[in-house]
Amino acid sequence: HSWYTSHLDGGIRILPKTKADYDSFFERIRPVVPKDKFMEFDITKNTYRDLCNFIGHESEKCSSDLLPNDIPSHMIMERLSPWATLPVWSLMLPLHYLQYKLTAYILSWLYCCLCCRCCRRREAKSKGD
Repeated sequence: HSWYTSHLDGGIRILPKTKADYDSFFERIRPVVPKDKFMEFDITKNTYRDLCNFIGHESEKCSSDLLPNDIPSHMIMERLSPWATLPVWSLMLPLHYLQYKLTAYILSWLYCCLCCRCCRRREAKSKGD
C-alpha cells in the first residue's frame, strides 16, 4: 500500500494538516537548503522559463513563458474561480451516474447470461440422467 500513499502525497512523507504546520515545515527547510538549490515555485506566478533556468535545462519548451499544455490546469481553474466550474460539475455528475447505471446493467446482464447458461446445463444433465 506504500505505492498508493506515495502516489497520493507525491512522495512527501510529511503531510501538514494545517496552514500553520505547512508554514512551519518550510520555515525549517529554508535555512537548511542553499539558496541556489531551493526554488519556491508558485504555479500562478512563475513560468516554465523560470523553472528551466533554475534547473539549468535548455529546451524549446523553456523558451515559453507559459507552462506546457500537458500540465492539467483544471485544478488551478477550480481553485481560482470555483463558480466557473459549477456548470461543468452540473454536467459531469449526471454523466457519472449514467455511467454507473449503465455499467451495473451490463454486468448484471452478463451475470444473468452466464448464470442461466449454467442453470440450463444443470437442468439438461438432470433430465438426461
